[in-house]
Amino acid sequence: MCALLAILSLSAIAFYGIQTDMGKNFLALSFSLTNESPVAGVQFDLVDLPDYLYFESVETTDRVPSNYLFQGTEQGEGNARVIGFSLTGETIDAGDGPILEITFGTAASMPADVEVCTTNESIADVSGNPFPVYSDCSIVSVDVE
Repeated sequence: MCALLAILSLSAIAFYGIQTDMGKNFLALSFSLTNESPVAGVQFDLVDLPDYLYFESVETTDRVPSNYLFQGTEQGEGNARVIGFSLTGETIDAGDGPILEITFGTAASMPADVEVCTTNESIADVSGNPFPVYSDCSIVSVDVE
């Protein structure tokens, strides 16, 4: 019997800078999930070093069922927490690919490289059993205009 595995990945980060009319700078990061079995629940924290990013919003991709809820919030000390589940028992099917796009605002006053890491990951099956999960980090270049 092979072990079940879930990998939340930042390695294929797709990011872009957006500047609004109010002069705020934003960037969006794409998060992928590789899972060998259906996923019923997802929770993870995001840490950025230096602390130049703040959570703005989370959007799901077509890989996530439409009634699956994802929410995120800024935590103390600059961390963000993201939680996802379905109230009706829907799951994210086994597979590989992007599941989320998370938008961050930036408080950087000059261009900088920021390390973004996942931590405290919990990904579970329909019985609440956790998958082994591996943390991931990536460097994001923040360009301030």
